[in-house]
Amino acid sequence: MHEYGFKLYMGIFISYGWALFGINLLTLLLCLPVVTAPAAICANNRVLMKLTLSGEGKIMPEYWGEFKGSLFRYLPFFSIITALGVGLTLVMYYLLFVFEIGLFGYVLLALCGLLILFLYLVYTYATLLFVSVDLPIGSSIKNAVLLSVTQPKRDLMIIFMPFAITVVTALMLPRTIPMLMILIPTFTTLISCI
Repeated sequence: MHEYGFKLYMGIFISYGWALFGINLLTLLLCLPVVTAPAAICANNRVLMKLTLSGEGKIMPEYWGEFKGSLFRYLPFFSIITALGVGLTLVMYYLLFVFEIGLFGYVLLALCGLLILFLYLVYTYATLLFVSVDLPIGSSIKNAVLLSVTQPKRDLMIIFMPFAITVVTALMLPRTIPMLMILIPTFTTLISCI
């Protein structure tokens, strides 16, 4: 298929419409936080990129191959980042509710909060890099750390966008349930486009 632009997308939609619907639904079903969400989103995005570049392909076998490869490749990184975030959250809880807090406690509390935000940013940037670029995992993590430090405007967008979407969704329930079904699996990709 040597078409470009609208003709290519319409050809893909007509030829693979139900298969695309199926992998989007499968991605939604496989999006368990931390465990399978990065692999499902990565597989969905990679299959769509291959389909767009070549114009043809076997969608389901490619999806499962990408999903399995991504799951075993990225799960250790996401598990470590999540464990560090949970550990820092427990330290913050201890400082707030158990420990007699003084000046040192407030400084430690602020430091833990900043580290949690930093881990969240690295997690988000790493997800975007894993999904969109096929680099070695160490290079992707290094780039995610660099982006977290050097992109303050985008960092603010990444931090505040989930809160804004949560508020709008809560105010407009139940009308926002279809929007959530679309945004949840593609949220990190949406942020990368902003």
